[in-house]
Amino acid sequence: MASGGDDNAVKIWAVHEDPARCTVTIDCGSLVWSLLPLGPGHLLAGLYNDTIVKLDLSGSGSIAQTWRGHSNGVTCLALLPDGYTVLSGSWGRTLKLWDSRSVDRDGKCIATLEGHRQSVFCLTLLPRTAQDGATGQRAVAGGGDGYDGKMIVYAAR
Repeated sequence: MASGGDDNAVKIWAVHEDPARCTVTIDCGSLVWSLLPLGPGHLLAGLYNDTIVKLDLSGSGSIAQTWRGHSNGVTCLALLPDGYTVLSGSWGRTLKLWDSRSVDRDGKCIATLEGHRQSVFCLTLLPRTAQDGATGQRAVAGGGDGYDGKMIVYAAR
């Protein structure tokens, strides 16, 4: 299990032990707002400082990449069904699509989705339907748009 918080660290826990024990601590350099498992041995962390870090969990753990492109803190993350496209939301009022296979140190943003007037707080992928076609994917995101509970459905692919 992984956790993150205002101590700027991601912690990996051995939950099969009683009591659970922290086995790895990785300093991310900023508040950790969201986490997303990304295949064997990797984890993404959305940070307060506008970035996403890709963590390598092998050994003692380290930051493998720092994805840059958001204009404010990264609040939420989701992995598309293809297993490598990542969707992120931020206080910067946008969602971004990333190719997690990129070896570029700053990540590879492949699209920016706009529509919110205020911060994006949460997102989730919607179940695929026949209307989405073979490669379509929709996501719904909620934010602080007048605190009216506004949700926006985006074509995420």
